Amino acid sequence: IRIWKWRVGVCLYVLEDHENWVRSVSWSPEGNKLASASWDRTIRLWDVAGDSCECFAVLRGHEEGVRSVSWSHDGSKLVSGGGDNSIKVWDSSDGMCLRTLREHDDQVWFVSWSPDGTKLASGSFDRTIRVWDSSSMTCLTVLHGHSGWVRCAAWSSNSQGGGTRLASASWDQTIRVWYDPSWDLDAEAAAASHGRSGGELIESHTADVRHLSWAPNGTKLTTESADKTILWDAVQGSCVAMLEGKGTEEKSVTWSPDGTKLACQSDDSTILLYLSSNGQRYAVLDAHEARIRCVAWSPSGGELASGSDDTTLRLWNASDGSCLAVLAGHTAGVRSVSWSRDGGRLASGGEDRTIRLWHASSELFPWSSDVPSEERCFGELTGHTDMVRFLSWSPDGSRLASGSGGDNNIYLWDSQRCALVRLCGGPPDRDGFVSWASDGEKFACRSTGRTIRMWDSANGMFLEELSDSDLTRDWFEHVVPVGGQRVSEEFHEGNLVPFLSNSAEVPRVSPSGEQLVQLRNNVVHLMTKRSVEELNMQ
Repeated sequence: IRIWKWRVGVCLYVLEDHENWVRSVSWSPEGNKLASASWDRTIRLWDVAGDSCECFAVLRGHEEGVRSVSWSHDGSKLVSGGGDNSIKVWDSSDGMCLRTLREHDDQVWFVSWSPDGTKLASGSFDRTIRVWDSSSMTCLTVLHGHSGWVRCAAWSSNSQGGGTRLASASWDQTIRVWYDPSWDLDAEAAAASHGRSGGELIESHTADVRHLSWAPNGTKLTTESADKTILWDAVQGSCVAMLEGKGTEEKSVTWSPDGTKLACQSDDSTILLYLSSNGQRYAVLDAHEARIRCVAWSPSGGELASGSDDTTLRLWNASDGSCLAVLAGHTAGVRSVSWSRDGGRLASGGEDRTIRLWHASSELFPWSSDVPSEERCFGELTGHTDMVRFLSWSPDGSRLASGSGGDNNIYLWDSQRCALVRLCGGPPDRDGFVSWASDGEKFACRSTGRTIRMWDSANGMFLEELSDSDLTRDWFEHVVPVGGQRVSEEFHEGNLVPFLSNSAEVPRVSPSGEQLVQLRNNVVHLMTKRSVEELNMQ
């Protein structure tokens, strides 16, 4: 196993304790531990937090080589799949085997956690997928239909009309989309139910499928392979169109906010724009001179911003694909971009460890005018010690939150004074989700270990951290099924908290700061410290 300082291409550690092929590696949610699975029938746990990398546990129990290993979302457990047809659940603190599941008839190829961590999917050489309740490890259903080994699977974060969907890809060069109402029942009821088999068959790929991406409302799906990218109707299981962009090692399809358009990144530094209704390509954006690293739609969906290794940020007209502006200033590749909620400003983060703030309003600087980049840039924020990975504006645009790959902090900025307000301790999780209260007075971030941390946005002072035990002991939780892409919830105080349902597990804070709402698998979870109240869906 080799661990790299990827920005400079330096190998930090070489781990040679395994006695056969290493088939799978998985980082813990905190990023300070590593699990490795090998054909030598062991799983090794490594401590990578300090100046050295030491193996602190060897998990033995598989009778054949171990093909896959994955940490649970809270980091307390590990799940492994092996050539002995078994799945094993481990306690990550002491390495004890908690459970062995032997229901597959052939080698287990992969395990995949659902977005909320309540379910686990496993795929096998026996051509089936099994869905498990992650608490009891009860098998909820067995999915039959693939004629080849099942290679990978992806959970949807939302499906129109409610429910949870799973897309699977196989060596038979097909994709199947599965839905079973029992996945949305409690474990006991689900175990007594009968799942659907067969799934909605989606085929046409001639190479292995690398990525699956759901539309915001869950009715369409894109699949990316080395041969092509395909747009599917996930309800009917039919192919809508073949998209020209090929799958890359990174996810390359970005949906517009309303789900009507797609931006598809290609290996040749271009972006292809498509209509999701029929898959028709209507524009080619080909002005970048190097690989495109990030794409973001404006809140209205009328514009598109792209950042590239050529160090520039480009703004595009999403209707006809014309280039509206070229924003130059970063000295290294642009890795993140975010629009303010009014669409008037842009923030970009780069490998040069800086953030640049740009005017993106056509009223201030008409797109037809040749305005220099230095005039559009109204601020440069410095302080990060690694590349800037994510950016999030407050509702009124007065604050900006940012995070990087190695800082282990959230930076809170005053966007008007272009000054650092405070370093807010984390570390944030790898997705970097930041959610603001609708009045902008507080913000919350999902941290590693599945905790939610809240800060005061005025001064960056830490307010509260909610862990799994807090939710169980002190907080009440309601569940109300919802459907559709965008939903507004009305609390008993009459406060409205909007959110996008395709952002799974992103916490939203009520204006009073007394409630949090999360969407997990198309279910709204309302948590309040005061009392149990009904949640009225508007």
